[in-house]
Amino acid sequence: MSSASSRTPEIQQYNCTLSPTLIEKAEKELNEKAQWRDRDIQALRDMVVANKALKCPLDGGHLIKFLRARKFDYERAYNLLISYYTARANSSQYLKDLVPSMCKELLDCGITCMFPNKDSQGRRIMYIRPGKWNPASMPMMEILKVNMLSLEMVIKEEDTQVNGVICIANMSDMTMDHVKNFDRNYIKIMSSIIQDAFPMRFKGFHFINEPTVFGYLFSLVKPFLKEKIVQRLNFHGSSLDSLHKVFDKRYLPKELDGDLPPGDEIAQVIFFHSFIYFFIHAIIHLFFLHSVIYSFIRSFIHSFIHSINQSATNSCGNTRSWRTIRYSKK
Repeated sequence: MSSASSRTPEIQQYNCTLSPTLIEKAEKELNEKAQWRDRDIQALRDMVVANKALKCPLDGGHLIKFLRARKFDYERAYNLLISYYTARANSSQYLKDLVPSMCKELLDCGITCMFPNKDSQGRRIMYIRPGKWNPASMPMMEILKVNMLSLEMVIKEEDTQVNGVICIANMSDMTMDHVKNFDRNYIKIMSSIIQDAFPMRFKGFHFINEPTVFGYLFSLVKPFLKEKIVQRLNFHGSSLDSLHKVFDKRYLPKELDGDLPPGDEIAQVIFFHSFIYFFIHAIIHLFFLHSVIYSFIRSFIHSFIHSINQSATNSCGNTRSWRTIRYSKK
């Protein structure tokens, strides 16, 4: 038996869960053709297997993330996969074995969170509030953990692989103390991951309530950014009207004059959801990774998590009902 075949035991067939509309969008924007999908996944799998130094999951659900992120160009998808695992190895002290309990304080206070509902284009909304960071008690590199935890959670969603993520950075409460404690290593690692080492379509970055010190901070960040990312940066100043031209109020938290509860409440619910999500996935990987029923279990778990997120989404318009799904601190 060849070494390649010995590394590919019982690979489960990939089952697409995209809606007909998203299948059409994936074909138009990502060059994903349903009739060639299995062939494309196998082509990338063969490239991974041929690299004896690379150890990563070989199931189609994992590999297709990289194909979609690079529009089904095998070579570019393979290079992205290599960069992904290289970044994790080079920054293993921050990116290895990420689970919600490792960064509970950050998730709970809402420095970074993913809103449970998606925008009108089906994109996940990543909400970042640097002003919530306390430099005196928390190294900035800890924020890297929660950023990656949030991204790892939503990249498992097939519709998010197609529609992507859009980021809102609420810079209110940011002071010179934050800027003085800004870690250049964080800038270097995070910018590298976003641009070259994570299988996500980042569709835009929107900044609101930028303080005077933001100009100096941005001068530190900009040299690390490629032109493609720079073109997707949007600065709204203190104008909520400008932000509302991009995001309907129903997708925004109360502090941005939106219909959702305050970001602090959203963050607490998302922490609870994240804990459930990663706990269940850990159990599944521990016991069913090589089982013939793995694909079925995986689909069931994703449906379960979707129903949790949907319950939060349906409650967003009503602060009282939103609170009924919060975990108790008592």
